[in-house]
Amino acid sequence: MKKWYFFLALVVVYAVVAPLRSTNRVIDGDEGFYASAARLVGEGKIPYLDFFYPQAPILPFVYGAWTNLAGFSLLSLRLLSSLFTIATVALWAWFLYKEYEQAFWVGFASLLLLVCNPFLLTWGVVVKTFALSNFLATITLISIWRFLAERKMAWLIGAGVACGFLVSTRLLYIGMPVAIGGWLLLRAPKMEGGIGRTRLLLAFASGLFIACVPAFVLFLSDPGVFLFNNVGYHQLRSETPVRLVQFMNSLQYLKGTFLAHPYMIVQVVLVGVGVFGLIRQKSPGEKQKSSFAEIAIGAIVALVGISLTPFPLYEQYFTSPLAPLFIPLVGMGIHTVWKWNRIVLAVCLMVAALVSYAEFDNEETQASAMSGWQMATFEDVTARIQRHTVETDTVISPWPGYACESGRQFLPGLENQFALPISANISPADQKRYRIAGKDSIISALNQGKGKVVVIGAWVSSLFVSLGESDRKEFYHALSRNYEIAEEIENVLVYVRKR
Repeated sequence: MKKWYFFLALVVVYAVVAPLRSTNRVIDGDEGFYASAARLVGEGKIPYLDFFYPQAPILPFVYGAWTNLAGFSLLSLRLLSSLFTIATVALWAWFLYKEYEQAFWVGFASLLLLVCNPFLLTWGVVVKTFALSNFLATITLISIWRFLAERKMAWLIGAGVACGFLVSTRLLYIGMPVAIGGWLLLRAPKMEGGIGRTRLLLAFASGLFIACVPAFVLFLSDPGVFLFNNVGYHQLRSETPVRLVQFMNSLQYLKGTFLAHPYMIVQVVLVGVGVFGLIRQKSPGEKQKSSFAEIAIGAIVALVGISLTPFPLYEQYFTSPLAPLFIPLVGMGIHTVWKWNRIVLAVCLMVAALVSYAEFDNEETQASAMSGWQMATFEDVTARIQRHTVETDTVISPWPGYACESGRQFLPGLENQFALPISANISPADQKRYRIAGKDSIISALNQGKGKVVVIGAWVSSLFVSLGESDRKEFYHALSRNYEIAEEIENVLVYVRKR
């Protein structure tokens, strides 16, 4: 049996498991605004200019284009996320097979660790930035790997294009092109024909520039709105104004994240062994592998460094995004342990399998306790909204996922649940400019009966943090005067406008 069949078998298994997982994975609250952004772009609207979107702009265009091909639903968008994650695994399978042709079990064990990574799968099947970002980060690194092997500038330009789209998907990766550019300028092996490091950097930068053109166009359309969505909003949301305190808290959070997830510890240990092997590397024939490992280290440091700057922090900033970046170093670590003691490697793999199962089991336990966020409940709520409305009706909901999935219209400014908590910190004029619904506009909409349906339940806290006690009374007074409860599904209440 050919050895590459083993790699293919793992990829095929993953290609079956990921889409299945996407159909029953508990809903993440952020999917509400990511799915809404995709639907709005699919309908011809533009992020920042037509609706509030607090991330870099590429994802809504990619997922919006998908809706025009495969139709719109949360499950349809999750399928696209699954396909990106499957492609990520397939690309690393190719890398590991080629890189360890002479050490088959090293490559296979490395791929097995990636396939069993609970964070790659858990976050790779939802409608968030992780699936697309992991895919683009993988293309960036794989393209540089091929450049090192073939010395063709086209691969370097391609790496720049992928990296540009990566940064335009999530600004947390903004340090990655800096790390790669610095390596090209200071450490890249010289090429034949008089091509120096400066030309290598320019080739990478040209691809980077091409991919960033859409973001530049949106920036030039309205620089103030662009900067607010990508920077200003996040500054308003930050909980710790003192930078030193924030940095120390971030380091403690990073430490806690790794200690709370044994699978991360296994990976970090293997990465450390890989770095140790890199330092001790003396064989000239391993120069290409060492160069690629150096780039992976730079990418990891850049991502972690930038990810420590926002506050509050979330584990997901580190767990899933680091999975593909670890692979080159994990492979080197496994190779080092393989040459040293194969029994130790077998123990490491067994430990990894056990903690992977524990992570999935813990996720299922937490998910089962999340009332109202199960896929079945979500579909039930949207079905009942559709029962009481037609397509042109407006749905008022603090969490946009219900209006989005039901195909009904959003109350302007409620396309994103994160706008409400900071609405009190900006003027009414800026609320209008940034497409944010403040408390006054929501209460006014209730008083005027603008929404055919009002949904209270999921993410209602985002509304109430922007309301004082008197505002809440006014909110519920307007709601009870103009609406009545028509449906109650778990902790979600569906109100219908009174006749």
